[in-house]
Amino acid sequence: MKKMFFGGTVLTMDTDDTQEAVVFENDKIVFVGCEREAKEKYPDAELINLNGKTLVPGFIDSHCHMSFSGEMMTQPSLFEASSIAEIVAGLRQEADKASKDEVLFINGYGGHPIAENRPITLAEMDKAVPDHPVFLRTAGTHGTFVNTKALKLIIEEAKNAGIAISEEDKAEGFLRNEANLFAYSLPPKLMSEEQKKKAREKMIHECISNGITAVHTMEGRSPVNDPDVLALLRDKDEIPFHLRIYYQTTNVEEVVRLGLKQIGGCFSCILDGDVEPGTAAFREPYIDNPKNYGNLYFTQERLENFFREAHKAGLQICMHAIGDAAIEQALKAYKKVLTEFPRENHRHRVEHFEVSAYDLMDFAKDLKVTLAMQPIFDYYWPSDTYIPHIGPERAAMRCALRPVLDRGIIVGGGSDSPVTSMNPLLGIHAAVNLSVPASRISVKEALRMVTIDAAYLGFEEDERGSIKAGKEANFVILSDNPLEHPKDKLDKIQILETVYRGKTVWVNK
Repeated sequence: MKKMFFGGTVLTMDTDDTQEAVVFENDKIVFVGCEREAKEKYPDAELINLNGKTLVPGFIDSHCHMSFSGEMMTQPSLFEASSIAEIVAGLRQEADKASKDEVLFINGYGGHPIAENRPITLAEMDKAVPDHPVFLRTAGTHGTFVNTKALKLIIEEAKNAGIAISEEDKAEGFLRNEANLFAYSLPPKLMSEEQKKKAREKMIHECISNGITAVHTMEGRSPVNDPDVLALLRDKDEIPFHLRIYYQTTNVEEVVRLGLKQIGGCFSCILDGDVEPGTAAFREPYIDNPKNYGNLYFTQERLENFFREAHKAGLQICMHAIGDAAIEQALKAYKKVLTEFPRENHRHRVEHFEVSAYDLMDFAKDLKVTLAMQPIFDYYWPSDTYIPHIGPERAAMRCALRPVLDRGIIVGGGSDSPVTSMNPLLGIHAAVNLSVPASRISVKEALRMVTIDAAYLGFEEDERGSIKAGKEANFVILSDNPLEHPKDKLDKIQILETVYRGKTVWVNK
């Protein structure tokens, strides 16, 4: 049975023109054009009146962590706490609700600036929660605060895994780098099947209620037989949006064995950390700690060996890089491997490309590297929040979309969920209203980042990402036309309906 959308504005993202009608049959679009022609050509189509609303392609999140996000959605968050006192009160409240021997995983520390302008201490963690192990994760996910009970637990677990917790981490009750990554690998081992089911359901609702019909999900906390990766491969056809799974491992053999065409992401594939904890890697030192340049987690040789193996296996590679030194390291490794083994249309990626520089943008353009960026970060943490750490010059280069797009580099937009919510409209709003005016882009460009350009990052531009005959019938109905809406109110546009492969999967009630 053919169906026809009409009576509104259709933003195809295939051309600059708007259209009046779309006809689709089952899961494919068969016609895009004017309403009169559509009704003449398909007189028996079921008519769906948009009533003046706007139809756009289904949104694509080009960088999220689906399983991890679902897990965190089932856990409490202190994202809104803005003082040590509020954090301590929140920790006590969660401890009071916990069952005996329950391990507490709590998220969102530092989502808002902390009034005391210092981290919570091990003594304060112990005083707040003396009877349960508690892991308090930072909002950016690059650090975890623990109390003494949790510290003892992770030291024992890490010892069994052959991982050492540094004396500094033990003394401060703050897990960094490899210890932090290991802490994030613990919850799946401790979650019941019912908890995992609830986490999946929450994640699915988060996606479809935000108009998302495809995700590039960075998965995996184990190098072999990762339970998150295996579960998604098993269940992907039952999930009401398209999945492109990036296995976060350097184990190329395992990725090839599973039949995946892409490798990398974050977790075991991070080149550096993040700015706030001082672990993002820079070519010049931090302003607030002149001896600190951040951390590079790979040697150049090790990274080149990994890239070479993955590239020769025909895989698309993506790696987390926040600071300019980490970005440069990735690009140098890509250049080395692409020089040795040229491959057209490789579409290798850099994830985040957060604090860049003009020479690195030129470098990325020359290599034809694609970028997965998250302008939504700026909505929560504007560039001024970086100034105390890296100074105004580098802070002004954070999420510098305008000069990146001016060089013709293809950029996909994403949420990095669970760091931020999976809300493409919020990402569009942020990209258009970036806190550094010179970095702002147009609404059309921001829309492309979460539709056709995000599809390009996943080699899927012929299947999805725009409204065009022959492509999947993936649509979002919006309350307003983003191209005509006030730019400072783009975040107020509502998702009214999400359609995936011709079927309505969510309606705003």
